[in-house]
Amino acid sequence: MSTSVPTKTQKIYYFVYRTTNLINNKFYIGKHSTTNIDDGYLGSGKILKLAINKHGRENFKREILEFFDSEREAYDAESLYITEDMISDNNCYNLLEGGNGVVSLGKTHVLDKEGNYHYVLSTDPRIKSGELSGNRLGKAIVRDIEGNIFSIDKNDPKIISGELFSINKYKLAVKDKNGKCSQISVDDPKYLSGELKSVASGTVIIVDKKGNKLRVPMDDPRVKSEDFTYNNIGKAIYKDKNGNAYSLNTKDTRVISGEFIPINSGKTTYKDKYGNTYCLSITDSRVISGELLAINSGKRHIKNNKLGKSKMVLECDIHKWLSKSWEFGIYVDSNIQVPPRKWVKNLKMSKHKKITEDQLQDYLDKGWELGMIPSNHVYIKNTKLNNGMKVHKNQLQDYLDKGWELGRLNTRPPKIGVKNIKLNKFKFINKAQIQEYIDEGWELGRLNSNGFSGKIFIKNLELNKNKMIHKDQQQEYLDNGWVVGRLKNNEK
Repeated sequence: MSTSVPTKTQKIYYFVYRTTNLINNKFYIGKHSTTNIDDGYLGSGKILKLAINKHGRENFKREILEFFDSEREAYDAESLYITEDMISDNNCYNLLEGGNGVVSLGKTHVLDKEGNYHYVLSTDPRIKSGELSGNRLGKAIVRDIEGNIFSIDKNDPKIISGELFSINKYKLAVKDKNGKCSQISVDDPKYLSGELKSVASGTVIIVDKKGNKLRVPMDDPRVKSEDFTYNNIGKAIYKDKNGNAYSLNTKDTRVISGEFIPINSGKTTYKDKYGNTYCLSITDSRVISGELLAINSGKRHIKNNKLGKSKMVLECDIHKWLSKSWEFGIYVDSNIQVPPRKWVKNLKMSKHKKITEDQLQDYLDKGWELGMIPSNHVYIKNTKLNNGMKVHKNQLQDYLDKGWELGRLNTRPPKIGVKNIKLNKFKFINKAQIQEYIDEGWELGRLNSNGFSGKIFIKNLELNKNKMIHKDQQQEYLDNGWVVGRLKNNEK
């Protein structure tokens, strides 16, 4: 692969590819940088070259798995595709694990202000200062419906109209249980069932003391080592009053004082009818008119506890997921301990936020106090657009003038009550789940009052709690300070 400096008119593409032997289905995965996507490059592996000489180039096919913005990103991804298990596969031509490139790792192609190309270290201070910028700044790699690939301006009307779309849109790099990697559609049945997982699943990016980044399995001993830290733990992107962006620690005094605010403060992500997304102010005229909808409009959170996964799906497709053992909600790993958080407010800044207990004193010293600021937002809905959102009271009239009205849009699917007399249980379920519950011995309807026979209510004034227990447990609770009955409103 050539490392010569490209001319001003050339574009550099970084990608991970897969070359397949059409005769025996053996394959090779590698990373490539080029100014010509159709350069015919198949790979540089020793065994691969021998195979090409034996079978002929015409019996090999290269497919691009994923594009990247830099060579470093491509090498990082290659290390996820080419694993030790993959190398042990008899059908794999690779001899080494991925991410081992050294010739140009840490370098990148950039442009100066005159548009001239340079090949420099990615840590070059001129990049940070803005003197040099990415060679594809403002550009996007896209494809048309026929699969042709182009590099065009990000604001090109063809992208906005949906005629051209991102090269990786609706695509996902995945791995199977043996570590074999491939790129598939996001709605592939094997991915939805959990048979295939994202190549990044179960991994984390860590940073050594020199600032070098590594993606490793979460059970890697280096994750818990004092010599490494998580890539962005305790950090977030903030901006100053001029709009300049910085990655700062959440405890930074400039963040606490309000000098720096979250990068997307006052903005929300919206989508158009083609699925293109925009980060805009909620007062944008296209948002108020309904031309753009909230990114998650028409979607609901569902979870699968067996697979340990959560996702958002379209409401029109929810019944399909509920019939496959998914249910409403967000999956929470019971093994992960979430530190307790408290609300603090700053009346001068008219802001409130949730912080961890170890951050509390820093905020109190900067003039914050415990509590929340009463909400100045209201829910509005537009039944014609089938959309609902929360807006500030100052913006309410603008929305009402555009046909919106006060209230929350009810998008929840109808539910029905089922009971299980043997288990002495009753619950509301989605109608799409009825047959599944009936097959497990449940039946339609509610438990009668005698369904709770043998149980009584008890209360504990000190704990401010009610509880229903079986009569056999009554004496045990009475001995521990509980009494028969339910707490009244004036006792709570």
